[in-house]
Amino acid sequence: LGATHASLITHRTQPNFASPIRMMLLSSHTLTVLCCILHTLALLSSSSAAEDFERILRGNQRDCLRQENGPEASLVQSKAFQKDFFDDTFPPVTFIKDFEYECDITRKDAMAFGRRMLEMQQAVSFTHFFREIYPKTTFKRASELSRTDSLVFWPICGYAQGYMGNVSEAERDQKGIERGIQILRDPKMKKLLMNATDIVHESRHFWVAEHPMITPATAGRMLANPFSRIRMLAVDVGGGGNFYSIMIPQGVAPELCVPDVPSEAERPNLVSFCGHPKAGGGFPSLRPHIADLLQGIIEGDGEKNIHASLAQPREEYTKLFFQSKFCFVTPGDTSSTSQGVRSMCGGCVPIWMYPDVRELPFVQILWYPSFSLLYKPVQLGTPEDMRRLVDRLKVLISSGEYDEMVENLQLARKFFDYEAMLPASPYGAALASIMSDEADHKCLVHGKPGW
Repeated sequence: LGATHASLITHRTQPNFASPIRMMLLSSHTLTVLCCILHTLALLSSSSAAEDFERILRGNQRDCLRQENGPEASLVQSKAFQKDFFDDTFPPVTFIKDFEYECDITRKDAMAFGRRMLEMQQAVSFTHFFREIYPKTTFKRASELSRTDSLVFWPICGYAQGYMGNVSEAERDQKGIERGIQILRDPKMKKLLMNATDIVHESRHFWVAEHPMITPATAGRMLANPFSRIRMLAVDVGGGGNFYSIMIPQGVAPELCVPDVPSEAERPNLVSFCGHPKAGGGFPSLRPHIADLLQGIIEGDGEKNIHASLAQPREEYTKLFFQSKFCFVTPGDTSSTSQGVRSMCGGCVPIWMYPDVRELPFVQILWYPSFSLLYKPVQLGTPEDMRRLVDRLKVLISSGEYDEMVENLQLARKFFDYEAMLPASPYGAALASIMSDEADHKCLVHGKPGW
């Protein structure tokens, strides 16, 4: 602008121009500059210029959520999780009964069976919860659905049926996957589900995918499969999912989620890592890489309160989560791993090494930074990165932030314990996550409730 201003002064002192064309060029240039100056001054003088962007950025939907839910901008109020009963903020659920693939395994039998069923108990446990515990369950056949039904649950547990069948130990996992995929591929099941979604919107139907390999994508012909359009509760996105998917935790043996956990003074390890390498999985080099970086600090810096290994006897592996202040949660075959729920149940502050935080359980409602640390694998690529992390852990302890995280962790761990049957449980968190996602979708589409 200064150079242009000087040019204008020069032109004023030299009124005689070589041609009319030069006069036209000057006029055009002058008008352009003046327009720019006036536009800039208008922006600088406008106090609402920055505020205009707030109207189009996420976060403005809070007013819509308040309308959905009363004075507070969340569907299930935090105080609802403090109660020992499910209050009116939790929705009614329609339980589909009397269809060919209805889950016929009791939770008691699944837990007694043990083995891998402890980790893959989700479908059986949710079925038990809605069939036996939840006070707002209505039982209907698919043909009896009406447009007034709020949420529709499909009690399918194909993996458990295949895994617990009359097969050899070596075949169990494969048979479980095959049975689960068989259900997703069955034309009769597809037709039943398609008819049901013609009555109740697909986002209000939900089912539980017990295993990362049991998804509409792995079942094939995903675009033509109605399972690809209804809401899936899954341990990770695995082989597929959709925008409605809700991530849920893996299961563990009940004795690993004890009410009382060791205090800080009873945890000699600053941080621990242990996990088998998964050479054929989605993250083949991550676990060996983390172990190598930690081992370098142990050997190079003389840190004695760090544990790093790729294998431990089961009993020793379990103890690590009760003996450590911080625990790495590193993906293996897929993003999901029992390390997450083991860390939460053991009272060990998790260091989630997830490529995408949206794969964390109940991320729709849980504020993870309040009780854990979040790192992408790329953020811990060098020995210097790992040293900075270890230094950060020490500062968290010395500053007292660790104590606050542990206190928050004691609340959050309830949402990872399938033994809990109260609002503060995986079941209550799943319902709250579905409702939060539904409300967010309504506000995104319409900007107001009523969809």
